[in-house]
Amino acid sequence: MFASGNLGERRRLKWVVGHLILGAVLSILPILGVFYFLGIVYFSLSVFKMERKEGEKMTMMFLAYFVSFELALKILKVPLPYDVSKYYVMVYMVAVLLHFKGWQAFFSTPLTLFIFCLLPACFLVDFPEGEFRRQFMATAGGLLLIYLLSIFCYLSKLSLDDLYFLLFCFGLPVIAISVVLFLKTPDFSSIKFTTASNSATSGGFGPNQVSTILGLGVYAVGALIIIGRPFSGYRWLDFSLFGMMVFRNLITFSRGGFITAVIGLIIILIGVFVLGRNLKQVKKLLVTMLVIGAVSGMAFQYIDGVTGGLITNRYVGKDIKGNEKEDITSNRGEIIAHEMEGFYRYPVFGVGLGMGKYFRVEELGLYLTNTHNEISRMVSEHGVFGIFALLVLCATSFKRMKRGESLMFSLSFLAIAFLTVNHSAIRLVMPTFLFALSNLKLVSEND
Repeated sequence: MFASGNLGERRRLKWVVGHLILGAVLSILPILGVFYFLGIVYFSLSVFKMERKEGEKMTMMFLAYFVSFELALKILKVPLPYDVSKYYVMVYMVAVLLHFKGWQAFFSTPLTLFIFCLLPACFLVDFPEGEFRRQFMATAGGLLLIYLLSIFCYLSKLSLDDLYFLLFCFGLPVIAISVVLFLKTPDFSSIKFTTASNSATSGGFGPNQVSTILGLGVYAVGALIIIGRPFSGYRWLDFSLFGMMVFRNLITFSRGGFITAVIGLIIILIGVFVLGRNLKQVKKLLVTMLVIGAVSGMAFQYIDGVTGGLITNRYVGKDIKGNEKEDITSNRGEIIAHEMEGFYRYPVFGVGLGMGKYFRVEELGLYLTNTHNEISRMVSEHGVFGIFALLVLCATSFKRMKRGESLMFSLSFLAIAFLTVNHSAIRLVMPTFLFALSNLKLVSEND
């Protein structure tokens, strides 16, 4: 899909403008999203004609683009299976691993232990009749994606220059999605704002997932701005795109994606400060921070005015009347407490894969609800084996991290992945790929 990781300013600008137009076109003719999806799939298959090194690199670029674009399919409500992205990435990664790494790849990394830790809970599955395929894939699909993608990244290398381009690939679909949201959102005066997440400003789709992908765009564009690398090729346009994504993220009233992006950018900021070679670089970074802060502040201030101060209430944990909320986690804390009850009752093997919500109904007498937290779900449904699996995931990531610029990116990827599954579980492919990227070996261009 991309001829080279080193696009000049004009080519970058063409891609940016192209995605601004793409967003407008898809807003008018959503059915074209099906053909665009098929086009992405077609281009992804070109990696099988490439040499190994080039093919592996282009696979990562495709994945970065695809995991961002996935949300557009859902917002546009294109006539495709709901989890078609998960299914395709799963099949695609099996094919890529067999083609470039061989069958041995599935058992040649410490991540094999991760998947083995998750197997015992599979034997405790007892879904209602007719629910097996849907429920099993909803819970096991994300974990299997983490395994497959992490193996691929663990056995691959990527230069820092190519990593910068990967961030560019992350950001492009978010531009199109932002345009779609602008065109699909009704006039703000007709929207009844509260301190809850808002579907109307999220394109009629789940604000949590919309905020998650917009946060990825904020992180991708913001990180390139901070390290002084071009996104569009023009500094003023980069700040404008950053401001657009921040605005669309905040107006969803879903906090998770924006807070996650901010934490990811703080890690990059700290890394750049530590790596600062001289006073001139530090001064330049301070100016960049001021501009980023000003752009974000203006977006927040505008939304605060439009919503009558409700966005401030949302972020400080107050209700529509300005009173302190008893629970600022939107009932997530309560669900986590119930999941921990499952762990306390069945500490070794857990309540069973995907059985958490049925446990809450049948044994705790609570309402049927899905979890938002993949970490507590793994502990509840997999018991101590789930804890071991999480430790393996962290250990393999830390093992691959190196000092220098690569460290700040690996840490930020891992932080964003964990924070995302903490507030949005694995409803999107995106966090599974970020977990995988934290296992990636980043090298110099000559290695």
